[in-house]
Amino acid sequence: MIFRRALCLSLVLSMQGLLLAQLPPIPEIVLSDPEATGPGDFPNTSVSAALMQVISPPGVINAGSNQDEILVSFPNDGPIPWTTNRYNEGDMAIQLSPQDLGAANEFLGTSPPWPGSSSAREYAYEDTISPQTQVWNISQDVGVVLATAAQNVVSWDDGLDDYFPVVALSRSSSGRGYDMVSGEWGAGGIDLNLGTWGDVDEANFSTAAAWFPYEQEWVGGWMGDPDASGVANWAGEASFSPQLGDVDPNDIMAWTDVFEASEDIFVEDSGDFGAFGTFSLSELGVHSLNDGMLFTNSADGSSSTNITSAAPLADGSGWQFAAREDSQDANDTVAAADQASFSFVYVPYDANGLVGGHINGDDASTIGGAGDFNVTRSADGSYGIQIDGKTDEDGVLILSNADFLEESEILADNNHLSYAWNPETSTFDVEARHFDGEVILEDTDFYFMWVDFESPLTLEDGPACNPNTLGDIDGSGDVAFADFLILSANFGQAATDHTFGDIDCSGDVAFADFLILSANFGQTVSGAESVPEPSALGLLGLGGLFVGLLRRRRS
Repeated sequence: MIFRRALCLSLVLSMQGLLLAQLPPIPEIVLSDPEATGPGDFPNTSVSAALMQVISPPGVINAGSNQDEILVSFPNDGPIPWTTNRYNEGDMAIQLSPQDLGAANEFLGTSPPWPGSSSAREYAYEDTISPQTQVWNISQDVGVVLATAAQNVVSWDDGLDDYFPVVALSRSSSGRGYDMVSGEWGAGGIDLNLGTWGDVDEANFSTAAAWFPYEQEWVGGWMGDPDASGVANWAGEASFSPQLGDVDPNDIMAWTDVFEASEDIFVEDSGDFGAFGTFSLSELGVHSLNDGMLFTNSADGSSSTNITSAAPLADGSGWQFAAREDSQDANDTVAAADQASFSFVYVPYDANGLVGGHINGDDASTIGGAGDFNVTRSADGSYGIQIDGKTDEDGVLILSNADFLEESEILADNNHLSYAWNPETSTFDVEARHFDGEVILEDTDFYFMWVDFESPLTLEDGPACNPNTLGDIDGSGDVAFADFLILSANFGQAATDHTFGDIDCSGDVAFADFLILSANFGQTVSGAESVPEPSALGLLGLGGLFVGLLRRRRS
C-alpha cells in the first residue's frame, strides 16, 4: 500500500513539475548600467488595468508632419502601475511596474520637447538609466494583454472628419525596459496599435487595457498564424498559460480550409487558409456557451489594424473565430493567414469578483454573466452599461464581439466595439460598428467585463475552510492531483476566508497542510472526522514539494 501511494505521489510531483516548468521563474535583474535602478515589483501578483488617455491637441494633424506631438498619460490604473516610454501616432509601447512611478511618468501628458527624449518631436526614452526605462517590458511568455477603444467617436481640432477607433496589439515594441524572462534590459514587449475603420491606418484615441498574468491561473495565450497547411502554432514556445501546456494547439485552434467550408468564405490573398476557424477549450472541459467568455484581440501588429470576433457555438464545443482588416468592406472575406495571430483570455462566469456577461445585441438581455450590472439598448448598436457606483476613475471595460455574421452559421461577425464614459447618465456607452464601405452602428452580441483598478477579478475562491477535509480541498470526495495543485499554487499564502489548501484551518497554507494531504493521497475521505498524524508518505513527498515550489514564481 505504501509503495502504491508513494508511486502515485511521485507521479503527481512529476506532473506538477511539468506544469510549473512552463512558468519561467522571476528573473534575476541584470542591471544595464551601474547607475540603473532596475524595475519595480515583478507584475505577476494580480490582474491589472489602465486607461491610457491619448489627446491630439489643436494644431496637431493626423498623418501630418507633427502627427506625433500628442499628449499621452495614464490618468487611472492599478493595482499594478502602468507607464509608457515610447509612443507616436498609432503606436503606444506599454510597460508595467516602474521603479519610480512619479519620475517615470513625469513628462506624460505634456507637449514636446520632452526632456531626455531621444527624439525632438517624438516621446522616446532609450538610455539605460532614465526612470522611464526602469520598467518591465510585457512578455507573451508571462501573460496576456487585452485592449478596447475607450472613445466611440474621435474628433480632433485638425480640420479632418471624425473617425471611429479600432484597437489591436503588437508582440514587438521599441519600448525599452527589463525582459520578464531574462531580466535583461533592452527593447521589446507589447505595443497598442490604434487605427480606424476604413483606409486611415493610424490614429490617436484613448484606450483601455488589461493585463492577465499566467501566474494567476487564467487560461490565455497568444495564438500564432497558421502555416500553409493550416497547422496551428503558438506565437512563441511558451506564449500560453500552463493549463494549455499539454494540449496540442491544433486541438485549441482548428483553422478552416475555406474551400471546404459549408458557406462561401474568402481570404484576402486567395489562400486556402486565413484568419478563420474554430477555437475550443473542450480539452479543459469548457462549454463555450454556458461556462464563460472568450476575449480576443488581433496580435498581427501591422499598421492596418485588424479586428477579431469569437462567437460561441450553441453545442458548447467552442467558438467560431475570424479576423479581418479594418478596411475590409466585404463581409465574407477574412484576413490572410499571415495576419491571423491573436491574444485571448477565457473568463469563466464563476470568476471571483466578475462583473460582466454575454449580452444579446438585439434586446440587451443577458445570456450569461455574473455581478451587479444593468445593460440597456438605446438604438442600433448602442448600449448603456451601468455598474453600481463605478465610473471611468474606478476601472475599465474590456469588450469582445461574440456574434455570428447575419444569415451565417459559421462565420463570426465583423463588427468592432468601443465604449466611452457618460457622466450625464452614469453609464458606459458601448457602440458596435460595422464597415461595408461606410461605418454604421449595428446590433451585435458581445462580451464585456469590468476590470477594477483596486479590486480586479480573480479566479473562483476555494471552498470554505473545513478542518475535516483530510486533504480533499476541492470537495470531490477523494484526495487527488487536483487538491495538490491547489495547495502548491497557494503555498505560503494566508487563507483567512477560504482554504486554498489550508487543510488544518490555521489561517495559512503551510507544511502541515502538505503532510495531511500526502498522508491521505489517493484515499476516499467522505465522512472523515479527524486529522491523522502524517505518515512516511509525507516525508517522501517533502523533497518533491520544495523542488516544485522553488520552481514556482513568487513575488
